[in-house]
Amino acid sequence: MKNPNQELSEIKSMMERSKRFLSLSGIAGIPVGLTALAGITAINFVIHQSWNVWLFPEALTLSNAQLLWMGGISLLMFGIAALITWVLSHKKASRQKLASPASIRFLEALAIPIAFGTVACLLFAKNELYTYIPGLSLLMYGLGMIQAAQHSFQELKRLGLTISVLGLIAFLAPSFSLILWAIGFGGMHIFYGIWMHLKYDR
Repeated sequence: MKNPNQELSEIKSMMERSKRFLSLSGIAGIPVGLTALAGITAINFVIHQSWNVWLFPEALTLSNAQLLWMGGISLLMFGIAALITWVLSHKKASRQKLASPASIRFLEALAIPIAFGTVACLLFAKNELYTYIPGLSLLMYGLGMIQAAQHSFQELKRLGLTISVLGLIAFLAPSFSLILWAIGFGGMHIFYGIWMHLKYDR
């Protein structure tokens, strides 16, 4: 016969899983962060034609070929990151389906700010405001994480706040945008991925 306290704990756990998307894998943050670092390094090389220069010049102009390369790298980076997250979360989802109402709410909350941010980044690129694109993308992605945290782990809110602050700093110091981009999308995903893995996955 089960302990009443144990049964109550199991009921609370089931109710929590129905409300929140808890199959998100913490360990996925590490390869996602490494993928972001690789992609941003490649974008930096496209811009500067050098592995050693990471500062944006005051006036940055890009050719159509450079823009296409950067767009392709960004899409590839996003696709790989999404695939890694899906595969590792699918392995973790032993007691909660990935295609659940909670996961749909999570994705909607995350996707809306990112979608508007993507359109805004394209408009910035059209007007050759390239140095502000990293800051804008960090800010909108961070806001998406803050929204999505309402339907998942609360650590995502801290991640979102950190990345949003980095985005605001990138607006204030656009010369350092690429470095802040790498810290936000690369370093922060790795750091929070390790933290969440140690806290939830083990």
